[in-house]
Amino acid sequence: MAMTERKTAAEGIKALRREILSKARRQAEALIEEAKEEGEVARRQAEEKAQAIREEILREAQEEAASIKQRIVSTAQLEAQRMLLAKREELISQVFAEARKRLAELRRSDAYPHILRRLILEAAAGLGGGELIVWANEEDMALLSDDFLAQVAQRLDPETTLRRGESPVDIDGGVIVERADGRMRFDNSFAARLERLRDELRSQVYRILIGGG
Repeated sequence: MAMTERKTAAEGIKALRREILSKARRQAEALIEEAKEEGEVARRQAEEKAQAIREEILREAQEEAASIKQRIVSTAQLEAQRMLLAKREELISQVFAEARKRLAELRRSDAYPHILRRLILEAAAGLGGGELIVWANEEDMALLSDDFLAQVAQRLDPETTLRRGESPVDIDGGVIVERADGRMRFDNSFAARLERLRDELRSQVYRILIGGG
C-alpha cells in the first residue's frame, strides 16, 4: 500500500513537472513569437523610417538640383542679356561715329546752308516763334548773315524775328535757337539731334539683336 502511494505520488510529481515544463515551453514559445512580432514591427518601422529618410534626401537633392539649374539658367540669361546690351552699345557707337562723320562731310557741302535753314525753321516752330536768337559755331556763324536770317524768317509767322547771337557756341554743326527773354531754348545742333535719336536707336538695335526685326 505504501509502495502504491509512493508510486502514485511519483507519477503525480512527474505529471506536474511535465505540466510545468509544458507551460514554460508554451510561455517561452509565446515570448519568442512576441519577440519575433515585435522585431518584425521594429524592422518595418526601421524600413519605413529609412524610406522616409531616403525620400527626404531625394526631395532635397532634387530641390537643390533645381535651384542650381535655375541659378545657372539665370546666370546664363543675365550674361546673355549683358552681352546683348554690350553689343547694342557697340553697334550704336559705330552708327554714331559714322553719323558724325557724315554730318561733318555735310558741313563742307553746298547743301549745308539749306540744312541750317531747315534746322532754324524746326527750332523756331518748336519755340512757338517770337523774337529769337540763333547761335552756331564759329565757322557757321559767318553763314548766319542778316540777309540769310531774314529769308528764313519769311517762312515763319510775321511776328517772328531772327537775329544772330553775339558769340559762337561750341557745337560741331547745326544751330541753337533761344527766345530773346532766355526762357526757352531749342538745341538743334548735330550732337543734340543724334542724342535725341539714341533711345529710339537703342530700341531698334535691340529688337534686331533678339531677332525681332
